[in-house]
Amino acid sequence: MIELTNLSGEVFDGAGVTKRELIDHLDAVADRILPELAERALTVVRARPGQAPFMQKNLPRGAPGWIPTLDVWAETSQRTVRYPVCTDRDTLLWFGNQRAIEFHPTLVPHGSPVADALVVDLDPPADGEFSQVVAAARLVRAALTELGLDAAVKTSGAKGLHLLVPLSETPWPLPLAALKDENRCGVG
Repeated sequence: MIELTNLSGEVFDGAGVTKRELIDHLDAVADRILPELAERALTVVRARPGQAPFMQKNLPRGAPGWIPTLDVWAETSQRTVRYPVCTDRDTLLWFGNQRAIEFHPTLVPHGSPVADALVVDLDPPADGEFSQVVAAARLVRAALTELGLDAAVKTSGAKGLHLLVPLSETPWPLPLAALKDENRCGVG
């Protein structure tokens, strides 16, 4: 059993949502979200009153010892990151108590040599409109459909969209780098 604290406080300044409501929401969606988080290194975005939200990769000191972790070498920062793995309801609710407001699992399940999903991240140019992103998403989705792939669309940030493309267990032969052309469709 996890200890829940400060449940009546707002998740972050101006959120209009209490920590109790965040935890209740996570509890309500646990059966749907946990399969997507299991066996994957997890990065979360946490919020605190009086502070800007921040990304957290490492499991923080003082976290319960029963939360599983994956140690992953980060080439960019030249260090090992101790990622948490969210495998059960208690861990999910513990993250809620830590004011985790976004969950970002890796696209590669632990122990797998390949990703099982592709995310196409579309953002408008600095002075662009959301309608440009919607138009680009439609074009990308049509191209993916021609390749026999499906894509679910979800919002990303204030003006962006993600297209989440499930991949089969067989490695996909198309070089994924070919999909990243920041000059196409006016998005980057």
